[in-house]
Amino acid sequence: SWDDSIVLKNYTNTNKQNIKVTNSLIWTDLAQSMEIGFETNKGNPLTSMKLSNVLFENIDVLHAFHKAPISIHNADNCSISNVTFKNIILEDAQMGVSGTHGEGGGWPYLIDFDNGNSEEMGGDASWTNNDGNRSIENVLVEGVWVLAGEKSSCGLRLLNEDSGGKSQMKNIQLKNIYFKKQALNFTSIINEVNLAGQVSDKNSPYFSPFK
Repeated sequence: SWDDSIVLKNYTNTNKQNIKVTNSLIWTDLAQSMEIGFETNKGNPLTSMKLSNVLFENIDVLHAFHKAPISIHNADNCSISNVTFKNIILEDAQMGVSGTHGEGGGWPYLIDFDNGNSEEMGGDASWTNNDGNRSIENVLVEGVWVLAGEKSSCGLRLLNEDSGGKSQMKNIQLKNIYFKKQALNFTSIINEVNLAGQVSDKNSPYFSPFK
């Protein structure tokens, strides 16, 4: 796809819940592969919205050339909770690699979870409708296999722009994430952004995604 492959946004005046995306094959030339955001509350900026119970499972991303295949960009006053990314295969990781995309290579992240206004995340200012209270809670990323590409593309970004205590990020679990049979360890990044109590990073010995 050109621009986000599968993206969840909220342009209505209602909460959104119980969304499933399963058994899909994706090719992403521009932006994200599996994205929540940036526009998480365009319909009723005066009232905080909720987006909950979202599942991405058994997804094969053939190529990701620009930005994070797994992403949540909560740029409005929205509570995002109970989100699962499970059994994800990325066959070619080229995110953020100079020369692979006309926009300059994008951002070198495999996973990108952000609370903040869109400009703080590197996006367009118009993508934020209300810079109010926002949260990302109870997110599980489990079973991610990067088969080929660049290890430098497989970073983690956790942005929790506090804005006077308005942003919260809680109970984010990262489990069994591998690059070419090697476990990816994000502990130093988690500690660097002072989210060690809210984000966990655990890997088992490598096992194949193919049965």
